[in-house]
Amino acid sequence: MRTSNYKKFKLTKSAAKKTGLAVGAILLTGIIFFFSFFHVTHVEVMENTHYSKKELKKMILTGAFSSNSILAPITCSKAKVENVPYVESYSVSRSGRNSIVIGVKEKNVVGCIPYLDSYIYFDRNGKFIESSRTRDEDVPYFEGITVKKTVMNEKLPIKDAVLNTAVALSTIFAKNDMTPDYIELDDEHAIFEVTIPEEWLGKTVGQLDIRKKYKINIMALKEDGRMDLGITPGTLLGDEATMLVLGNIRDIERCFKL
Repeated sequence: MRTSNYKKFKLTKSAAKKTGLAVGAILLTGIIFFFSFFHVTHVEVMENTHYSKKELKKMILTGAFSSNSILAPITCSKAKVENVPYVESYSVSRSGRNSIVIGVKEKNVVGCIPYLDSYIYFDRNGKFIESSRTRDEDVPYFEGITVKKTVMNEKLPIKDAVLNTAVALSTIFAKNDMTPDYIELDDEHAIFEVTIPEEWLGKTVGQLDIRKKYKINIMALKEDGRMDLGITPGTLLGDEATMLVLGNIRDIERCFKL
């Protein structure tokens, strides 16, 4: 009886080993099938202007599972966005068995200024968002704005009037699809959005001779959120619009009683 029990034990152990090998083989086959069947062959990049598709793929699709359409959205979306300059956030999603989509939300860069031996880029709130030793020719470059100290993701220590002027000029240039070589600003000149004086209503820019009389330039008229940049001597001033004017801060304050 003892011999019989021993044989049964040996047979059971052998069967378990074979079962384990079979299960292992099935799992290995399943893993190989999973990674081959859902292997990424197509990547689409949405909403991006700063980087090529190849550059974004290299920066975002990292790690052992980045080539799998099911695992890539889980693992690659957790990468630190700080590693991708000019990008505020991004997402990786599956669009098909072998395809994924990278959605990019870029930082709203409005200008850059010199700082030490590099350039620092800021958004419309004056927040320092990027630094580079090379200048991006597509971003307005402002001379005359100097800072002694900067902290990433914090507001630059510059006057609000100067910042507002830089943002307004950047907006105007963007709407006209143009970027000048550089823009010179100082602490004495700025752009203000002002209400059109009652005595100016119904008159043209040429009739008022604003530049000569008040030393002020009308950059644009703004109405219902839309900006009209086509200012000519024949432009008629109405009561439903506001003006973006550029000039010496004291001249503007005196003219519009600010």
